[in-house]
Amino acid sequence: MSVPASGHGEGAHHVVPFTAVLAPSAILDVPLEFEGGDLGAGWLFLFVARTVSNGTQATAELRVGSTSVARWTLPANGAARHTVSLPQAGNYTVRLVNPSATDTVRIDFYFDQSCNCAGKVLPAGFEGALVIFNFDFARGETADVTMNEPLAMTTRVTLATRDGDGGDWPADFSVVAVSEEAAVTRASPSDPWVRIHVFHFTASAAARYYFFVEAKAFLPANYTGPDSLLITPYVEVTRPAAGDPSGFVLAVLVVAAVALVARARRKPL
Repeated sequence: MSVPASGHGEGAHHVVPFTAVLAPSAILDVPLEFEGGDLGAGWLFLFVARTVSNGTQATAELRVGSTSVARWTLPANGAARHTVSLPQAGNYTVRLVNPSATDTVRIDFYFDQSCNCAGKVLPAGFEGALVIFNFDFARGETADVTMNEPLAMTTRVTLATRDGDGGDWPADFSVVAVSEEAAVTRASPSDPWVRIHVFHFTASAAARYYFFVEAKAFLPANYTGPDSLLITPYVEVTRPAAGDPSGFVLAVLVVAAVALVARARRKPL
């Protein structure tokens, strides 16, 4: 059984694609490595995969220690995307199982989890590729959140809140706003043009806000390495003055690319 792991030893690293070739009846436990630490309780976990076989539906099981957290049946040939809320902090593994006694199954996958990370690479080559950011805002705080669009990818960004403790995206979430097309701008005439998704809103209650960044199209001609797939959020928070009742209203503004470009009289990339 051959299990190459993109040069990162035996484990699957955060948002780094991992390839497993499962011989007939093989079972493989893949440790999930998140920057040298545990995955956290309550984080939203994302599993994205693609499979190739001669008709076998392998399974992927998320485990913490000996406890099963979720188990998914993968397509025989195709794409899969699943999310689940992590029940506890700990070292997690994904158990891959080939149930066939005669067929070999190839599984490529990556994982992500919601966090307020400084940046993430959005892996290319996966249908439904996604990464998740989250930020906590207090009642009445006004947030300006900018997500760059990677050089080698077009993206859609969905802002949402979670309705309860469930972790099934999108069923367990309420969509607040969607930025379908990135705006084109630059900070000054000497800076390069960039494409950005912009959100402006005031929180009506203390809550965690999730930003689902989904790949729409890979632009191979623009690919120069992992940095050309990097997403780096920028967050500014304005707190209300004492006694300001503005926290009672949730207002959301997604700045449309057309409006920005037209107003600035700038040419698109």
